[in-house]
Amino acid sequence: MKTWRDIILNEFVSNVCRLTLVADPDGLLTEEHLVLELRERGFDIIEYEDAISFRYAYETKYRSLWDKGITTDLVVVLRTEESNLKNLPYDLLEKGRELSFSLAKIFPHLSSPIIAHLDKRYLEPIFEIQQTHCKERIGDNATKDFILEYVFGIKVDLIKTTPDLLNTLLIIHYSDIQIPEILNQRIAAQLQKKPEFQEWPLDELFQVKNAFFEFLQERWPYFVSSYIPGEDEKTENVQSKGNAYGLKHQGPVHLPFDHEKVKIYIDDLFVEGKLQPVSCKNHDSLKETWVRFGITDESEEEYTARIQKRLGTLETTIPKTESSHSDWLSYAIDFAELKAVIYGNSPSKFAVPSSVKNSFECLSDRIDTTFQDWLQNRYKTLISLPPIPPVIVSQIPRYLERKREDNTSPKTALIVIDGLSLSQWFSIKKILQSQDPEFECRDQSIFAWIPTLTSVSRQAIFSGTSPGYFPDYINTTSREPKAWKNYWENQGIPSTKITYKGNLQDEDIEEYLHSEFNPQMIEIAGFVINKIDNIMHGMQMGDEGMHNQIEQWCRQGYLHTMVSHLLDNDFTIWITSDHGNVSSTGIGRPSEGAIAEVKGERVRIYNSQILCSEIAEKYPSSLEWKPQGLPDNYYPLFAPANSAFIAEGKKSVTHGGISMDEVIVPFVSITRRKIHNETA
Repeated sequence: MKTWRDIILNEFVSNVCRLTLVADPDGLLTEEHLVLELRERGFDIIEYEDAISFRYAYETKYRSLWDKGITTDLVVVLRTEESNLKNLPYDLLEKGRELSFSLAKIFPHLSSPIIAHLDKRYLEPIFEIQQTHCKERIGDNATKDFILEYVFGIKVDLIKTTPDLLNTLLIIHYSDIQIPEILNQRIAAQLQKKPEFQEWPLDELFQVKNAFFEFLQERWPYFVSSYIPGEDEKTENVQSKGNAYGLKHQGPVHLPFDHEKVKIYIDDLFVEGKLQPVSCKNHDSLKETWVRFGITDESEEEYTARIQKRLGTLETTIPKTESSHSDWLSYAIDFAELKAVIYGNSPSKFAVPSSVKNSFECLSDRIDTTFQDWLQNRYKTLISLPPIPPVIVSQIPRYLERKREDNTSPKTALIVIDGLSLSQWFSIKKILQSQDPEFECRDQSIFAWIPTLTSVSRQAIFSGTSPGYFPDYINTTSREPKAWKNYWENQGIPSTKITYKGNLQDEDIEEYLHSEFNPQMIEIAGFVINKIDNIMHGMQMGDEGMHNQIEQWCRQGYLHTMVSHLLDNDFTIWITSDHGNVSSTGIGRPSEGAIAEVKGERVRIYNSQILCSEIAEKYPSSLEWKPQGLPDNYYPLFAPANSAFIAEGKKSVTHGGISMDEVIVPFVSITRRKIHNETA
C-alpha cells in the first residue's frame, strides 16, 4: 500500500540533480524513517536556517567536492512556504531544482494545522485511515475528534462516569501514549461540560503523566482508610510518604480504585513504582485483600518480588534496533527509576538482594548492546529532528526560546548539572520534593551529544549548535559564556538581561544568588553545577557510591536553595545534564604517545581515521565512531562495554562512551504548586 512517505520519496532519484531545494514548512523531511531512506539513497540533508553556518557547511563539504568533479546529492531544506524558496542565495537557485511538500497536500481532507501537532510516527496510520474514513474535508474540531477516535481509540462521548474517566487516563499514562497537547485540551474541554467532571483538573491530568500519578497517590490513603473495618473512612490511621494530607491537585478526594475498570491497573502501578505504598496502623485486616499491594507493611519476600516484577517488565520491553528515538527516551526513564530504587537509599526497611542487583547488571549489559546498535543506525537522524519537543541537548536553547514566545516562560533559568545521570536525577528529585512538597517536577529525557564529553555536549547545550560548528573550541569549555550570550542576543535579548555562571560550588551558591545575581534585571540565566562531576572523578564504589554521595549532597540543601530562590523570583527552571556516567573496569591505556587529541577514559579522540583504526586493532572490542555532526578530522574510539582506557582491572565511574546511562540524560522543568488543604 502506498504511504505518505512514498509521495516524497518518488521525487528523489540519485544523480538526477546534485542540488535539490525543498520548501518543507511542516518539517516532513525530519521524520526518522524518511531521513534514513533518503540517506540510503545517497542524499545528504542540510537545513537552511542560519546563512553563515549553512555557507560554511556548503562550501567546505559540498561545493569543494563538486569543483573536484566528485558527485554528491544534497538536499537543502527551508522550513517555510514554497514561495519563500526565492529568498535563497542566487547561486543555489541557479543550480538547484525546487520541490515543495506539506501536510495540506498529503492530507487534503483533514486540518493540516491540527496534524502538525502530532508526532510524525502517527502520520502513517492517519494517512491510511483518511483514505477509508474521510472522503470530505473537515474542520479543526472534527479533525481532532477523528484523530482521537481512529488513532488513539478515544471517543469522548463514551466517557460518562468517573471509572470511565480514570480508565481512559490510566490507558494513556500507563502505556505512555503521547497525545499532543491540543488533543488533550479538546478532551478536557468536552468533558468539562459534564457536571460530574467540572471539579476535575482535566487539562493537567490529561497532559502531565506525573501530575496524574500524583493525583492518584494523594487520594490512595483516603481509599485505604475505607477498607479498615470500623474506621468509617477516617484518614488519621493512614499516612502516606511525604506530605500526607495536603492536596496538591484539586478534584474529588474519593476515587473508585476498586472499580473493575480501575482496579486492573493498581497493583501494577505499585509494583512498577508509579505509585508508592502507604503505611497503615491497622494493616492486618488488609493483608488478605487486593489493597495489600498499596501498603508498606509487607514482607521481605514481597518487597523483593515487587522489584523483580519491575525488572521483568524492563526485560520484556527493551526497544528494538528499529524502534523510534521516543521509545528509547521513554524506556530510559523507566530503567532509571528502577536503578534509583536499586542503588539509592530506599525508604524501605529491606535491602535489595545482591541477586537482584546482579540481574539488573546483566539486563543493563543487554540494553547497552541493543542501544549501541540502535545508535550506530539512528543517531544521525536525531540531528535533523525538530526541537519541539527537544530530542538532543543542542536543541534546548531553541526549545526555551519557543517557550518564551508562547509566553509560558518569560524568565528562564537553565541549570546544567555536569555529569548527572537520569537515575541520579530521580534520587535528587525524591529529596528535593521532600524538602519542599510544592516543587512540581516534569520529567523528560533527552540525548546528549556523542562523544559524551563535557567539552562536546555541554558546549552544544549553551551554544545551541552541533559540535561541527565549533571545531576550534571543541576541546575546551572556555567559550561557553560567550556562546550562551551570543545565542540569546541573536534572539533579540539585550546582553544586560542574560547571565551565565559556570563552575558553581556548594559554598558559592547562596552568596552568588544574593550578592551577584540580579533577578529583577535578568531574563535568561545559565548555570553549571560541577558537584556531580567532582564526585564521579573520585569514585571507586560504583553506582551505590555515586547515589549515596549525591543524595548526601542534595540533603545539604544547596540545590534546594538555588531552586527556591529562582522560583521566588518568577523563573521557570529547567535542569539538564551534558552526560551521565557509568561504572567501568580498566582494560589498559593505549600507548599511542601524543597522537590522541583527547585521552578520555571511555573514549579516545584522533585527528586521523588511520590512526584511530590502528589503535582499534589493538582493542578488538572497541568501536570506531563515524563522525556525525562533529568537526572534520575528529574520530572517536570508544572503549568496549563496561570498560575504560585506564589501568587494567582498575574500577572507575566515568563517562565519554555510548551506554544508555551516559547518552540519555534528564531534561526536567521545575515549577511551584500551592498545596490545597482539603479534607475528606
